[in-house]
Amino acid sequence: MAGRTRSPSSINDLADHTQVILHSQFWQVDAGRTYGVSGTGLDWELDWTEPWEHLVEESRTWPLLEASEAPAGIIVAPTWIDERCDFVNDWTSPVILSFSIAMY
Repeated sequence: MAGRTRSPSSINDLADHTQVILHSQFWQVDAGRTYGVSGTGLDWELDWTEPWEHLVEESRTWPLLEASEAPAGIIVAPTWIDERCDFVNDWTSPVILSFSIAMY
C-alpha cells in the first residue's frame, strides 16, 4: 500500500504559491524517536534553464510521485525556495530554505 494517508495538500499548496521544491527527506517515528530513512529511489533533477513556472510544475510532479510511493507511516519533508531566492541567475546561495513536515 502506498504511504499516502492524507492528500498531498502541502505539495500542491507550495506549487499553488509558486514555490519550487528542491528535494524531499523521509522520516520515521518509532518508539518516540525520529530518524531519517531511505527515500523512494526516484532520481529527479530540475533543469534550471527553464522558466520558473515550468520549474514549479516539474517540482510538483516528482514530490507527488515520491509521496505516493512512500511506505505507510513515513513522513515526507519537502524543502523549497521562492522565486525571490534567485541563486540560479545571480549565483548566490539562498539565505533561507523553508522546511515543512507532512505525513503521507
